[in-house]
Amino acid sequence: MKKILLSLVLAFAANSFQAQTNLLPSAGNFDFEGGSPTNAYWWFLGVGSGASANFVWQNTEKHGGGAAYQLNVVTATADQWRIQVASSYSESAATYPTVANGTSYTLRFWMKTTNGGGTVRISNSGSSLWSADVAITQGDWTLYSFVFTGNATKYKPYLEFGKSAVGTYYIDDVVLYETSSLGIDDTKNQKNNKAIYPNPAKDVLNLDVAMFSDAKTISIYDLSGKKVFTTNAAKTINVSVLPKGNYILTTDLGKSFKFIKN
Repeated sequence: MKKILLSLVLAFAANSFQAQTNLLPSAGNFDFEGGSPTNAYWWFLGVGSGASANFVWQNTEKHGGGAAYQLNVVTATADQWRIQVASSYSESAATYPTVANGTSYTLRFWMKTTNGGGTVRISNSGSSLWSADVAITQGDWTLYSFVFTGNATKYKPYLEFGKSAVGTYYIDDVVLYETSSLGIDDTKNQKNNKAIYPNPAKDVLNLDVAMFSDAKTISIYDLSGKKVFTTNAAKTINVSVLPKGNYILTTDLGKSFKFIKN
């Protein structure tokens, strides 16, 4: 089977993006609010030969809501697929979304580890949509966001940890959405957002001092998920060299804004 690598954006943040429509079925427990310490509701852990891991629902460490899943990697391997955290919700025709051929999608989830490491990747049940390996960061809750192009298959996400380091990983809030929706306010609303202005911008984008006072790093992504610009925190950004189109400005604190370059 031909391998299709996914383009990737990895955003480090301690706060969540604004609400977006999750294309994954709400009954599938992708926010991990359903369950108990003895019942990982609608999720399962697949462990292959040579690997060892266990996971449990818990409500002590969580990113949003009242609970998250805890993955304990005991023995890692050289193959990501040997440790898979995957949804076990029914794969009937009416359950999982079809990722339309040629359409850009984003799968993202939040994860926290203080003693883990190595890499993680995502994959999809029944097709060749899997990502490159991505380094895991220790510290506070971190947003891992993967951008890929649909291939007309049902999308059931797997999170793969076979090449992660021995340690404990907390996982929360798995979301799939069309990249064009960006998981933030639509363009019309963003035009009236005074945090960044003017919007649309032609040459210079101004940043509200109060809104960005605590930010250390600012990055800009195009809609394919490619980072096109990064800088230390500033009051203005020269966007004149960017091609016309829609972009996302993000900070290291998790704030995100959509703007148009004319």
